[in-house]
Amino acid sequence: MDADLTIPRDLTEVEETDLRKLLTLQLNITTLIQDEEDAETLLEYAFDMIKGGDTIGQVVEEIVFLELSVCGQEEGDKIGNVLTEFYNQITGAEESDATETEAKEGEAETTAPSIKEEEEVAEVTTKEEDEEIAAKIAEEKATLAAEELKKAEEAAAAAERAIEEAEAAEAKIAEEEEEAEAAEAKRAEEVM
Repeated sequence: MDADLTIPRDLTEVEETDLRKLLTLQLNITTLIQDEEDAETLLEYAFDMIKGGDTIGQVVEEIVFLELSVCGQEEGDKIGNVLTEFYNQITGAEESDATETEAKEGEAETTAPSIKEEEEVAEVTTKEEDEEIAAKIAEEKATLAAEELKKAEEAAAAAERAIEEAEAAEAKIAEEEEEAEAAEAKRAEEVM
């Protein structure tokens, strides 16, 4: 992670969407509604800092400082690495675009199909990333549902055992009462 790196320019809508997806994958989001809300709050805060020109180090420090369950130090470090890689990619793309523009001035007609192709690739990539995110979320939900089912089954078994123990205790008390009544009746007969 390059803690001193700042965003080189404003992000396009596609870049911001892609970056948001990448950052979301780094968070520890469960199926709890609170986690989803915390993740959204954290990402909004992070994007405000990014757009405000804060360094990656400052962004990571602040989101970890929030102490939300979705982002501890480990997730913060992952986010720092993703931001570094992302910033370097868009910086490299800018430098590459500037070089190509200088070399190909006057070739605007051949550049237009290239932009369209890039948009199509970005759209396909976005769909694939959406599917990956959806699959990951579904897998996590299934795992949590299985864990909740197991807990519910264990609780039901414990409740059943408690009921059986209570019934056994009641039966024993009833038996002891019968024995006490029988003993009292026997003493009463002996006295008479």
